[in-house]
Amino acid sequence: MKLTIEMAVESYDKLLGKCGAPSPEFETLINGCIERRGTQDHLQNFMQILCEKEQAKTLLRTAVDLCPEAVPAITKALASANDQ
Repeated sequence: MKLTIEMAVESYDKLLGKCGAPSPEFETLINGCIERRGTQDHLQNFMQILCEKEQAKTLLRTAVDLCPEAVPAITKALASANDQ
C-alpha cells in the first residue's frame, strides 16, 4: 500500500543527511518532492515522500534514533494509511 509522508523541509534535510547513501532509507527519501503552500504573505515548503507502507516503517525506525522531529510526520502518514 502506498502512502504519502509530508514533513517540514528542515526535518527532511536532517533525516536525509543522517541516512547514509546508499541505504534503503536514503533511496526512499531522495524521491521526495517539494510542495509550497501558504497565503499571499507567507509560503511554507513541505516535502512529500510517496512510499510503500513498509518503507515508511523503516523510515520511522531510523527517525526515532536519528531525527526525532521527523517521527510525528511519519507516524501521521502511517496512521492515515491504517484508517483506509
